[in-house]
Amino acid sequence: MCLTDDVSLVVPPVVLALPYQVWSSSGDSDEDSQASVPMFSLAPLDYIQQVTECLLSLPQELEHLSSSDMSPALLAALRAGNLPHMVIEEESSAADSGHDFADQWLGCFARGLLDLFVQSVLSIPRLSVHGCRQLVADIAYLCKVIDAFGVSPCEDLEHLQTLLSSSHDSYATLATTTSPLLYSKVAKMRGVSS
Repeated sequence: MCLTDDVSLVVPPVVLALPYQVWSSSGDSDEDSQASVPMFSLAPLDYIQQVTECLLSLPQELEHLSSSDMSPALLAALRAGNLPHMVIEEESSAADSGHDFADQWLGCFARGLLDLFVQSVLSIPRLSVHGCRQLVADIAYLCKVIDAFGVSPCEDLEHLQTLLSSSHDSYATLATTTSPLLYSKVAKMRGVSS
């Protein structure tokens, strides 16, 4: 597997093929009964489990970067590379071990995946009440897996989760604390007047 500047080259079929039919408004009369299902009873859908399985397989793919006998030329190339979604920690300088570079690549990939996921979610045209609750469960699952890699969810994903979790009545109060673009797109998806 080759990590590139475009994370979508690695997992596009899974992330970009979101199950819109699960989330879309069906107009069925059981919408109110679905809303009463407790959040803990919602399991992550297959698509998000496939995304996290791909992510969880990356350490094995990057294992050769962690070996102590990595060539100095490869280390120099990795050090000079411009990885997308790189987070530079001020306290520690880049160490000369492959393990640190593998961690950096994994972190960059995870952050790129989160950005791609947010973009994909924002392309959902309409969310039912049940679909909104299911998406919140899927995002929570993804955040737990990402956290296991030491990567914090991006701000847009946190805002998205907050906007999807809020009630229709309290939605307007989030206008000043979230991104205006996310606020308006999620309001349109959920059918909330903003």
